[in-house]
Amino acid sequence: MSGLGTAFGSGAMTNSIYELDEMGPKDAIFAIGTNTTECHPIIGIKMLKAKERGTKLVVADPRKTDVALHADIWLRHKPGTDVALLNGMSY
Repeated sequence: MSGLGTAFGSGAMTNSIYELDEMGPKDAIFAIGTNTTECHPIIGIKMLKAKERGTKLVVADPRKTDVALHADIWLRHKPGTDVALLNGMSY
């Protein structure tokens, strides 16, 4: 969360909650280090409904969370390597 705050000025989602209602088969959600369905249940429900409409759900989390179990792709990296994962993805 502190990384999001530093990079984007907010330690929360970088999109609008309303965008989740409009997502479909051509869209994707990337969630890293969050158990959204447990910590933010309203957003979690919207994410899972978007997935039901065909949105791809990619989760990067070393923990076997509820949201990871619903993911189309679960990237289970080692704890503490979030920055390395994101750097590798951006390269």
